[in-house]
Amino acid sequence: MQLKVLITGSNGDLACSIAKIIKKHFKNSKIIGTDLSKNGIGELIFDKIYKVPPANHKNYEKFINKLSKKVDLIIPATEVENKFFCKNSKKYKSKVLINENHIMDLFSEKYKTQKYLKQNFKELALDYCILLKDFNKYNKKISTPFF
Repeated sequence: MQLKVLITGSNGDLACSIAKIIKKHFKNSKIIGTDLSKNGIGELIFDKIYKVPPANHKNYEKFINKLSKKVDLIIPATEVENKFFCKNSKKYKSKVLINENHIMDLFSEKYKTQKYLKQNFKELALDYCILLKDFNKYNKKISTPFF
């Protein structure tokens, strides 16, 4: 059986890494990609790359609907496409490898992620993110400026 996989953002490093892993473990797989550009590093890894409009464009869904009929699995590899598939998860549920909406919402913003880690895993949480409105308060506490 040949596994047919669609990976979005195919010229990006994440998509290329996912494609390499699939090719290594599923030798007979066919891997197609989508990207804003057909030309890029993905050409060396993917079997075929389709040029698509941005995920927030009105025609994006039309392209994805057509391509989804040709594949067994869809793996979104960009933030905007992750949001698109989360929003449309019921339509693509059986084919898309994606987290649930509440997980995507929590971990797609650094500040929300940091707050969650502080509340639930105090020993793992680092202060790596502050809100812009709190920057002046934070900057006064340190002796050397950032810039």
